[in-house]
Amino acid sequence: VKQVWFGKDGTVAEAQTANTASSFDFLLERMTGNGSAVSLEAEVVRYDGLGGYPTVPGSSYQTLSGGFLLAAYLFPETSGPGQFEILVKYGVATFSQDRNAVYPDFDQKTSEVNFNYILNEFNARVMIFFKNTDYTAVRMDDKQAGVGLQIQM
Repeated sequence: VKQVWFGKDGTVAEAQTANTASSFDFLLERMTGNGSAVSLEAEVVRYDGLGGYPTVPGSSYQTLSGGFLLAAYLFPETSGPGQFEILVKYGVATFSQDRNAVYPDFDQKTSEVNFNYILNEFNARVMIFFKNTDYTAVRMDDKQAGVGLQIQM
């Protein structure tokens, strides 16, 4: 976006902003028989000048670019009330141009594995997850493990 101002004394001022967002998404889901299914998903994004992306208190990164790959397999139906699913995800992100000029640019890499038990056609899910996040600067690496319950109505 380019803006031009004309002053009373004949001066011209120009300002150019780079407030842009772009993304590419991919999703493929296929039934593989006996109620099982495979899902593949990917996304690539770039946000430039749309706002501060705080990753630590006091930071305000102007540019974020990155993406993720996700694969999931829903196991065949059994005699029980639900189905097991395994899901793996890998993501990368680059944070750059801290508006406060305090923090350096850095990369973030995240890998995650979920073991899910899906109930009532995805209306409920019980999960166990493991997540690892590595940073090249600014933050300390992080590891998480947990259990969860998700209910949708």
